[in-house]
Amino acid sequence: MNNSRRRRKEKELQRQSQALARQKHYLDAREAAIETSSENRAPVVRTEEVNHLRVYQHQGPLPDPRTLFGYGAAGPDFPERIMRMAESEQAHRHRRDLVVIGGRLNQEKLGTSAALIVSLFGLTVAAYVTVHGFPATGAIIGGADLVALAGLFIYGRSRNERKQEAAKGDARPPDKASPQSPERPAETTPSEVTPAPNS
Repeated sequence: MNNSRRRRKEKELQRQSQALARQKHYLDAREAAIETSSENRAPVVRTEEVNHLRVYQHQGPLPDPRTLFGYGAAGPDFPERIMRMAESEQAHRHRRDLVVIGGRLNQEKLGTSAALIVSLFGLTVAAYVTVHGFPATGAIIGGADLVALAGLFIYGRSRNERKQEAAKGDARPPDKASPQSPERPAETTPSEVTPAPNS
């Protein structure tokens, strides 16, 4: 929703700057026509029109101070309500992150404990079989247990490295062409075009 609103504002800014460029081109062509068509060499009065284009852009969970002041004009308690809303949203995100991180830690501890129990059981069976007269079978069970344990360790490590690389790719700074982060789009205020007085 915010991306489409931002695109509409960008298109409006482009239209305004194109209109200003067309207006300047028209005035330049008009001045050139007046200069060339005057055969009696009467003095030419030049007029220049200067336009200022001012664009404000703000990014973040809170509106920029100018917009916040506008909300204050609409209702005296609006800025305070907006601040409370932002604070409660931030507290919610922190709680959610704590739950997610705690769940991942518990999952890792459970996986490590299960792997330890399974590998000890496999080695115990291998030792029991070897002691009771089947050394080849014990060696196969023990070797398979160690190979499986090493394979899980290597697979888990490479999987964690891939996740970290993917997280680094997501955490890279945004391009200059698109200043918003993927999680929260930029909030922009409308642009202002202020025409200068004619000389």
